[in-house]
Amino acid sequence: MCLLASGCSEIQDVSHSLSATFLPKPAPEPVAAQPVASSSQLLLQPLAPVRRDIFTRSYRLGETYSIHTGAPVVSIKNYSITEKVGKATALRDFAQLCRRRMFAPRKGSPCTDPPLSSVHGSMGSVFEVIAAATFPEAKYFAVRMTPDNQSEVVLLVDTSGRLRPGEYVAWRDDLSAGVALGRVPLDLLSPELQMNVSTPLFSFESVERFVYMGPGYLSFDLIFTGTRDTPRGELMTFTYREYGRDSSDRAAFERTLQFPTSDPVIEVQDLRIEVEPLGYNDLKFRVIADGQPAARRVESRGPRQ
Repeated sequence: MCLLASGCSEIQDVSHSLSATFLPKPAPEPVAAQPVASSSQLLLQPLAPVRRDIFTRSYRLGETYSIHTGAPVVSIKNYSITEKVGKATALRDFAQLCRRRMFAPRKGSPCTDPPLSSVHGSMGSVFEVIAAATFPEAKYFAVRMTPDNQSEVVLLVDTSGRLRPGEYVAWRDDLSAGVALGRVPLDLLSPELQMNVSTPLFSFESVERFVYMGPGYLSFDLIFTGTRDTPRGELMTFTYREYGRDSSDRAAFERTLQFPTSDPVIEVQDLRIEVEPLGYNDLKFRVIADGQPAARRVESRGPRQ
């Protein structure tokens, strides 16, 4: 009985050994590229627009110019705009890498699982800058990655276009419409394989919006349209074109102005302009007063005489 029992035990051991040797082993589960667990959360802030006053004029006080019919005598632009960073252009190809434990455990390949799978782009691609974020060390822009219909992912980029060291990815999986900015926190991620944070990844472009200026607003062109013989004598003719308070380049109205050639000085708005007709199609002029503050940018038109 002992030999029989011993023989049975040996047969069972051999059977298990053969099974372990010849039966196929189940394939190991691939290790998914998981994002690093969130260590903190972040509330994004709306981008603060910066107001900039624009004042340009096409002349310098006291300087003499000669123009031909159809050219502006003066052009004054006096309005304000708000501008804020709205677009980020990728300066090179990029993709977030995740470590793979199979085949090449020491190398990374582009992440395939959200949210890090959204972190990629090609040189020249344009992304939206949707918000700002403030940290103790600096302020950052939130550059939105291409949506994947599963989550919203942003990269935190400083004003020089460099990624924030460490936790530079922020994301949320709540894509419900109407969620107010700054009320839904985003999870901060520090990917195991860090992207290059030492050189700029993006360049930024500002978006401008015209600002209503109120009663002090003034923006107009005065265009010379030639000298004419009329029953009232020779008249210098001009087109006065004023631009609306909602646009710096769309005329709100225009009218024709006429002055006798015998008048050495004409007045338009607060402008006092010395004029001298040169035949019927040319005019020499000099602005001697305009009631305007010193221009921060001057664009001179016409050759000096």
